[in-house]
This record gives sequence, structure tokens and C-alpha cells, in this order.
Amino acid sequence: MGQIYWYAFGALMFGCFDSKVMSHTQTTPTQCQECEIYGHCFAHQLAIEGIDAFQKVHPKNAAAGPNVHLFRAGEAATELHIIRSGSVKTYRLSPDGDEVVLGFFLPGEIVGLEALAASSHQHFAVTLEPTQTCDLTVGEFKQVIRDDPKLSETIFRSLCSALDHAQNLLLIVGHLEAKARVAFFMLSLSHRLGQCLGDENRFKLPMDRRDIANHLGLTIETISRVLSQFQRDGVVKVDGKHVQIINRRALERLARPGDQPPTRSAAALSQPTD
Repeated sequence: MGQIYWYAFGALMFGCFDSKVMSHTQTTPTQCQECEIYGHCFAHQLAIEGIDAFQKVHPKNAAAGPNVHLFRAGEAATELHIIRSGSVKTYRLSPDGDEVVLGFFLPGEIVGLEALAASSHQHFAVTLEPTQTCDLTVGEFKQVIRDDPKLSETIFRSLCSALDHAQNLLLIVGHLEAKARVAFFMLSLSHRLGQCLGDENRFKLPMDRRDIANHLGLTIETISRVLSQFQRDGVVKVDGKHVQIINRRALERLARPGDQPPTRSAAALSQPTD
């Protein structure tokens, strides 16, 4: 049962072929407390709970340009990647060879957690822009888990949150109209990017509309039409990839499944998974 959970976790953590590989720039490992995203990183959340997760291991800093694969489906799963800057898309290939976008990873989020349950990666992960990562081996991460049981509890809570999000995403993509899907997605990004940028109402989309449409099961034309409608209604303002949320309450109403009252905002339900 545990393996099933980890596979689900890996498939959900928000992920073009090229001949490039991850370009590792070896530098002096940065102490967690010295990192620019420490306040928003997975390691910081552990530290809040009194878990010195990475003090006994030495993650390596790495950098890659855009459209570079961190890993591909079928490759040996040996490392986890914490995004320090930039963004990563995860995807799979359909039986016909078409790309199916699983999700997106932003600063402070971990790519490759399915490696804890499988010896090989189940999907692809490619950078969307110049990206810096903090990499550690699966063996090191498992050792940290063995040394501190609290970490297992923290990961289990993250897993529950991921499964919660998966249910909401399945409902939205499978049953709701295009406006609800786009509103949900915008709230998710605003919440996640806002944690790093300090402003949930202004952000830049790291992905293009083709990827958004693929992820939400829509067409590019539908994405453009919905965003134009949102602008006319005074809900958001869109200038290229730059987005400003004008009326967050209206956006939350649009993202709410049916008429049921919200238990949490759509943004809070939208943490990525891998």
C-alpha cells in the first residue's frame, strides 16, 4: 500500500525532447539557512518542526538552461531535485506519443519523489526557464528519514495533501467548465508563487498557454477566450505572461466546484506533487 501511495505522489507532484542533460555546476554547497528560498523551502518547513533534515547530508547546487531534462521516464531514479529558482514541467507520453502535462514545480518544491518507491522514473521532468536546483541522492534522503521519524510524518502529511489535490483536479478537469479550470489553475499559481514573491496577486506565468491547455484538458483557443472573458469582467489583468488578480473573491467563486461551500480556498488545495 505504501508503494501505491508513493507512485500516486510521484504522478501528482507538480513535469520536447532534447539532447541536453542536466548541466551541473559544482559549487560550494549552500547551507540551508543561507539559501535565498529557505523560508519557502521544504527544508525550512521541516526546521519549523524541529527537524534538521539536511544537516548530515551535503546537497549539491546545480544549474540548467531552459528545455533541459532533469530526468526522463525509464531512467534510473537516483536523485531528488529541490527547485531554488526557475521552474520545471513534468509530463508523460500517451500511447500515441503525445505529451500529457502532469504539472509544474516552482521554487521550494521537490521534483522526483517517486524515486523513493521506484528504481526508475515514471515520467519526464524538463526545465521551462533557466533553473537552479539543490540536488541530493535518494540514498541520502532515505537515510535522513531513518534518522528522524518526524520526517516520515511530515512526508505523509504532504502525501495526504497531494491526494486531496488530485481529487479536486480530477473533478475540475473531468466535470467542470473551462472557466472553473482556468480559475482554479490561476489561484494555485498565485498561492504558490506568492509564497516566494510575497504578492499573491501579481505573478508571471513560467509556462506557455499550450502547456496550461494541455494540463487542464482544454485548447489554447479556449484558454485565451477564458482569460479574455476574465479581463472583460474585471477579474484578472493579463499582459503576455504577466498576470494581476483584480478580484480574488470572484476568481475563487469561479473555481469552486458546483454550489458547495468552500472548505478551503482552491489555492490552498493546489500544492504540487511528484
